[in-house]
Amino acid sequence: MIKKIIFIFFIFMWFCSSTSVFSAPDESEQDRQNKNNQQEGFAFSLRESQRFLKECIPDNCPEKLLQIDGMTRIVGFIVDSDNTDIILIGKKQDNAPPLYLENFVLALRKAWDLILFEDENGMIHRNVIDKTPIGCSIDPKKETDKKWSEFNEKYNSDGLQTIASSEEARKVQAEFQEMANDWVEICQEYQDVRVDGLYHNTMFSQIMVEADYYMKRLVDGSVKLDIDGFKSLTELKAEEGSSSSKISMNRFWFKPGENIFIETENEDAVFLKKSPVTLLTEEEFLNNAGIRKGKGKGDPLATEFAESFTDNYFIIKRIKPIYQELEGLCRFVAVTMLMEQRKAALPSGGILDYYLYQFPIYSTPVWGEVSGIPNVGPDIFNFFLTCGGVTTELTLKSDNNDHGKILTATRLSVLKDRPSQTSVSWSYRDFINESGILPTDSFLKKNTL
Repeated sequence: MIKKIIFIFFIFMWFCSSTSVFSAPDESEQDRQNKNNQQEGFAFSLRESQRFLKECIPDNCPEKLLQIDGMTRIVGFIVDSDNTDIILIGKKQDNAPPLYLENFVLALRKAWDLILFEDENGMIHRNVIDKTPIGCSIDPKKETDKKWSEFNEKYNSDGLQTIASSEEARKVQAEFQEMANDWVEICQEYQDVRVDGLYHNTMFSQIMVEADYYMKRLVDGSVKLDIDGFKSLTELKAEEGSSSSKISMNRFWFKPGENIFIETENEDAVFLKKSPVTLLTEEEFLNNAGIRKGKGKGDPLATEFAESFTDNYFIIKRIKPIYQELEGLCRFVAVTMLMEQRKAALPSGGILDYYLYQFPIYSTPVWGEVSGIPNVGPDIFNFFLTCGGVTTELTLKSDNNDHGKILTATRLSVLKDRPSQTSVSWSYRDFINESGILPTDSFLKKNTL
């Protein structure tokens, strides 16, 4: 029988204060600015949500609950020891994909070293903990590497590596066409998809792989985004002209930048002040054994593309929501790492045990291999193989700078604005603006006491 959950909605009474005939003291300009910049935050109780989840999973949990009630950006967490609760805090943004509780749970289990090793055949080794950071990689097969090496040797020796101009190229059209045909045949061969530090067939893995694969299409220009000044590597190489035409192999991968956080003195509230996603690159080569190795530096134009992608990430993620989802995964990893590092400050009573040991993770199909993407035009004489992936390995840096009292005010606001101790989620007045605008002491005193 399908279980039915009766959700109780709490009705609130809003009280309006009467208007005084006496004039209130004038607000400072800074306090007026604080009101204008004050944002609405969103809170989600891990204690209360699991009470519902235990009843409805796996039969008929509301999607809204599994999507953290519509939260789209996680910014930290609050510890409510008095009521044995941990509260996730974040934002609800328009036109942004929701976060999923399942991905938070996987990041949590990874932080607690509860992800077991999965071998290439999908077998779980029950006594082996996977210490590898969560990530993925899409790479050519060994057979493709061998063909790539032969291609490189053949056409470098034939003197077709550098072509002075399109006009000159047309004089050797037959040779070029043979080269292009060989390249397309090699590049479109299937590449292996590998997931590290996590089970292959999960939603978490699916997001990483999809984000990585689409990035490769942006690299070679087979898809385009309407962003001023943002160009594919193919376009950059074509623009540089004759002297740059060459055969090359580049690796691109996503990696979280430095995560900066603030926290209260007794570690009962933590806020991610900065949590960027960056794109990195390195040029590669095949050694005598046919194994790809890094050169220790990036190709100049590949580096230009990677830096442009990083600089435009805020715009790109609005056009392609998969990159908002990728950013959400990285933020989950940062927040759960911060939780694990502060285990002593978390409430006793096993508040996280349900998520660590019982919350079910369902299988989500993830590609085991994907087709390579050749993109050779009539006037493009650059041939490059793109490899890469995603890693969630990150560094955490504390940057309180006397902001602890601001976070304390936000924590009080989260607890004060909670309608009831049985509330799963609710909105609260957020005193921390991610743009860096912080309230005055007088404003905090008026609004949190």
